[in-house]
Amino acid sequence: MTYHQFTEALEKSVKEMAGCLLSVELCNNKKNNGIIRSGLVISEQRVNVSPTIYLEGYYEQYQSGSQVDELAKEVLNVYEKVKFDQSWEEPEIFNYEKIKNKIVFRLVQRSRNEEFLKEIPHVPILDLEIIFYILLEITKDGMASMQISNETMEKWNVDEKELLAIAMMNMKKHLPARFHSIQNVLSEEGIAVDKAARMYILTNEKKSFGAATMIYPGCLNQIGTYLKENFYVLPSSVHEVILVPEKETDDCMNLNEMVASINAACVLPEEILENHAYYYDRIEDRLAIC
Repeated sequence: MTYHQFTEALEKSVKEMAGCLLSVELCNNKKNNGIIRSGLVISEQRVNVSPTIYLEGYYEQYQSGSQVDELAKEVLNVYEKVKFDQSWEEPEIFNYEKIKNKIVFRLVQRSRNEEFLKEIPHVPILDLEIIFYILLEITKDGMASMQISNETMEKWNVDEKELLAIAMMNMKKHLPARFHSIQNVLSEEGIAVDKAARMYILTNEKKSFGAATMIYPGCLNQIGTYLKENFYVLPSSVHEVILVPEKETDDCMNLNEMVASINAACVLPEEILENHAYYYDRIEDRLAIC
């Protein structure tokens, strides 16, 4: 069965299992970096916010021997975990005073998202762009958010400068930074690592779009004070960055090659942030392209 045939078969199976209680529709969504992904939009009549469950991973399971009906049950189980229990009314979304404490941001690569950036408010930083979302809900299973468009920003009668200021405050409250030794993180997962190497992971509490933590006000400065030296910032994905103290390496080109190689081999195309490292100077409090 081809991927297209599989998505149609899975949609049909989920619809049959859901019956008249749920609406199930197959869609193609443009993700970060211009990547198109297929998903099922599942919704209930009384709720106007619907999660999209993407299907590429389920196709891999099908190719490994799983049956379509088994995967349909799994999709519905995921839906039960991530679904919304109440609607978001449109007037509430467009009421800036009510919604502003839920405005957050993410980092994306500029050159891969040029067309998308024309439709949304964004703020440049180095070769990246800050883009804005409404954080609808945070649960133990993840986050639900809504992209802020140019149209929404105009209805709010605000500009990018104000969005950035309010989002910076909200990020620290809703998605605080988390800084860990990579040895501790990997050992918790049962992976043996070289204890002599000093490397660190910086992300947010939910480990979702946590690369944005590298521009939290004062965040890198605090880490520089802790490390007592300058360091390199390796964008391992949109979800996290890896920090390497300067004394561990003086070969920026090698770090750039490593980032590009890991992105090509291990990172989903829509989760790539950049193919090179950054350098943080703690004395000047300045982040620069490596």
